[in-house]
Amino acid sequence: MIAILVLLAAAAGYTWWWLEAAGQVRLGIAQWADQRRATGWTVDYTLGVSGYPFSLTATIDQPRIVAESGKWRWQGPRITSHAAPWRLSQVTVEFPGTHVVAIPAAAPEMTAVAAKATGTAEVSVAGAIEHIAAEITGASLSTPEFGSFRADRLALRATEAPPDARPQAGSPTPPPGPTVVAEIERLVLPDAIRGALGQTVERASLNAQLTGRLPPGQPLKEAVVAWRDQGGTLEIRELSGIWGPLTAAAAGTLALDGNMQPQGALSARARGYNETIDALVNAGLANRRAGATVKVAFGVLGKQPQGGGPPEITVPVTVQNSWIYLGPVGLLPIPPLVWD
Repeated sequence: MIAILVLLAAAAGYTWWWLEAAGQVRLGIAQWADQRRATGWTVDYTLGVSGYPFSLTATIDQPRIVAESGKWRWQGPRITSHAAPWRLSQVTVEFPGTHVVAIPAAAPEMTAVAAKATGTAEVSVAGAIEHIAAEITGASLSTPEFGSFRADRLALRATEAPPDARPQAGSPTPPPGPTVVAEIERLVLPDAIRGALGQTVERASLNAQLTGRLPPGQPLKEAVVAWRDQGGTLEIRELSGIWGPLTAAAAGTLALDGNMQPQGALSARARGYNETIDALVNAGLANRRAGATVKVAFGVLGKQPQGGGPPEITVPVTVQNSWIYLGPVGLLPIPPLVWD
């Protein structure tokens, strides 16, 4: 009898706790929406919380958000988030159906659409996000200038550096920032952009870590300037891709120069380089004389990989003065970054 009473008391306590947690979910979302509305946003949604006893599930139907002054708009059929009651620090979010992001909201210049999107997040006891991951399938981005970009799959993972990896206060070493892994599969360029290496980028990926921290509460340009002045860099562990004849991978360090333009040094491995240089020259993206010089040099440097296949080269790549250099030869200009 006592055991039954203990079980009933435990069940009642757990039920009370679950209802309290569900109420906090409702309250938190409502407070966030009210805070946005107070600053001129439009926030519409219908919320339901379910999943008792083994899940805490929030379902938001017909969400619609319009930012202040119509800067952007997002809407979709539904958002569903799940968390186990015994592990509320890990949340899984699903975005079924087609979701639309328009910039600006009224007469969109850019519209992003996703057929399916999912994500997960892990939150520390203090409320800081320690890990976040997202995957989007059937993505498209439409622009009035170029048309529609499409991708079969986009994936992003970001993991915050652990506290014990950060330098002590007063250390001249910039603190490590998050590690970011991004992947894209079958990116199809719009017809308005005649890709020198074809209209489809089969695969591209990035594995990088930011060093240094952006100061909070500052406009973007001022925050980035402070980050640069504190020695902030982007450490590229691997940047790789397959586009037309080119298969390449690179690693190195990027930063910003005194004019807030990219600079850095990397080491790159590439196959299909002769066909790539020809394509860039024919498209008018590379100087013909520089292309011929690079091809001669690559012919000397190229080595047959073990196991066969096309020759492969390893070359230094530098980014400076708004140009990409292969060794000493300037190959491609870089469009300037505009911060204002």
